[in-house]
Amino acid sequence: MKRRGFLSIAIRIAGGYGAIFLTGCDLMKKEKIQNFGKQFNYLKDPDLRKREAGDVTLTLDSAYVSNVEFIGQSWNNIRFINCEFVGSHQIRPKSLEKVIFENCRFTGVFNLGVLKEVRFLDCQLVGGTHLVGDTGSRSTVFERCIFEGADSEPNSWGSVGTYGEATFIDCRGKWFDISGYAGLTLVSCEFDEVGCQPAGGGEGLYAPVLLERCKLRGRFNMVSADLQSLTIRDTVLDHLDLTNATIKDDLVIERVRGGAIQVGIKEAARAFSMKDSQIHGNGISVCYVYAGAFDSVLIERCIFGGDVTKPVIIAGGFDPDNKETQPVMTRRLTLRDNRIPFLCSGYLNAGDVVIEGNTIESLDVQQGRLDSLEIAGNTITRSVNFTGTQAKKSKVQRLAKDQAKLDGSNIKLS
Repeated sequence: MKRRGFLSIAIRIAGGYGAIFLTGCDLMKKEKIQNFGKQFNYLKDPDLRKREAGDVTLTLDSAYVSNVEFIGQSWNNIRFINCEFVGSHQIRPKSLEKVIFENCRFTGVFNLGVLKEVRFLDCQLVGGTHLVGDTGSRSTVFERCIFEGADSEPNSWGSVGTYGEATFIDCRGKWFDISGYAGLTLVSCEFDEVGCQPAGGGEGLYAPVLLERCKLRGRFNMVSADLQSLTIRDTVLDHLDLTNATIKDDLVIERVRGGAIQVGIKEAARAFSMKDSQIHGNGISVCYVYAGAFDSVLIERCIFGGDVTKPVIIAGGFDPDNKETQPVMTRRLTLRDNRIPFLCSGYLNAGDVVIEGNTIESLDVQQGRLDSLEIAGNTITRSVNFTGTQAKKSKVQRLAKDQAKLDGSNIKLS
């Protein structure tokens, strides 16, 4: 899809971080699962277990699960403690319900079926491990878990999550993909170079996603993700990349501190709001929001870094090369009480645009098509560029002599 107006910015992060966790620290000797007698038989034959033991919780402690197939079983009301799972596709139950994995370690590839009320507590997934739950998974929680890919090469990354809902609480990860195709929540997590693909792959799912109190080092990759909504609060991040993502409803960013934000999403989202945040840039870029993707945009009480070579870009929606009528894409855009060295809001195709109470060095609103433009109460120390912008109504604060560039514009100055 060709975006209208302005540019899309590609960002590459160089360098990296040291390991943020240790794995393999549990040296407790484990017994082969085949030696667990009746407990092993109950895992292989859940009907036998039901006949002989009913619904009593089945507990397995310090089992080494490898070189044995579990395929097609329904595991219910089981607690795995200090267990180790090793293998590639040999462990593929049909479903898990009311199952707890506590202080367990996974190495390999695991499809655990439909997960309902399943908890992973203090678990480790290492060496490029892949662990997934099927469509229909719900109430699946990973808490205080550690995820570590084999190395920084994407083909060596691991993955964890479900094709249903997934919640991650106080987890740590590096070189991993995190997923929750029908819903994803991250709370108090610390991730380093992580991919986040809540949905996609032609499934027709759009996930509501919530991030709270997280620390996201390196690139947090949400490229081409399919989202119902995305809310990020009280989070520190280095680089949020939403290039070509789809968002059906709202994107909300509140009390976020970090480097670069890249919101070059597809058109037809409902609303974007960013409040009380500090976005300082990462040396390459600061903030890019494709305004034409949203019905409304609100940015207030934010502090941005950047300079004349690294603008804050809240722009796009109008294509000057398209001679056909272009309907309004952004019904309302408001920027209020922000500090922005260089604000670039060109090529807008908008209804009402309000730029109010900001501290700005340079302002660029060129080549826009607007129903109304209001610029009031700002401190603008350098240039203002209105080149080519047409507004049906405009109200612009008093500017210094020769401060504004008006070539091809119908903007009237006070």
